[in-house]
Amino acid sequence: DADAGNADPVVNTACLEDSSDAKVLASGCSSVTTEFPEGGLTLTKTNNPVEAIQLDGFGSTITYTLTASATGALDQTNVVVTDILPGYDPAHPTSARVNLADGVNSIVCKDASSALISPCGSYGSASRKVTAALGTITSGTSKTVEITVVVPIQATATPPTTLEILNQARATSDLLGDDEDVDSETVRNVVAISGDNGTTRAICDVDTPEFDIAGAGFQEG
Repeated sequence: DADAGNADPVVNTACLEDSSDAKVLASGCSSVTTEFPEGGLTLTKTNNPVEAIQLDGFGSTITYTLTASATGALDQTNVVVTDILPGYDPAHPTSARVNLADGVNSIVCKDASSALISPCGSYGSASRKVTAALGTITSGTSKTVEITVVVPIQATATPPTTLEILNQARATSDLLGDDEDVDSETVRNVVAISGDNGTTRAICDVDTPEFDIAGAGFQEG
């Protein structure tokens, strides 16, 4: 039964006891342990450029590669990878937001043979969540999701300054269940904003709305 995957071992014990009519000449117990197959799901994340390479101003792009792998003896079914794109966090004034570089075309999924999986990705603009449905990943194989994002014009401290982009993804499957999501490592990129970038604006006070003259409308301070 596939639903029994990752279940704890079951021990079944049967015993034979002496009877009062002396017809049973032996007694004792015997046990059988049933082991169920186990399977796991891992999720790794890399960024290109890597952290050591500083990005040069607004308009810079980053490609995130997420690799979901099925380990152990079981296939992972209904694998879904989600990634909430970084946004500005008032508690961290140097944080920055990113957008998909080309809408859902920026989400590319590939199977174990590097063939494209289509359709695959979707994006919720309100939640800023990328969702990639990878289906079944056979034991011992992997599938990947590539997400390309761009650093848009946004409020910063007076340049020259740097912005920090942190990102982490998550995966789940039918075998893992609702409460056993798998998180990737967190990757980091730094964006250098120079004094002659020509597109920066002084950052507003926290909780004070600002208007983005570049076209994004009102944003939280």
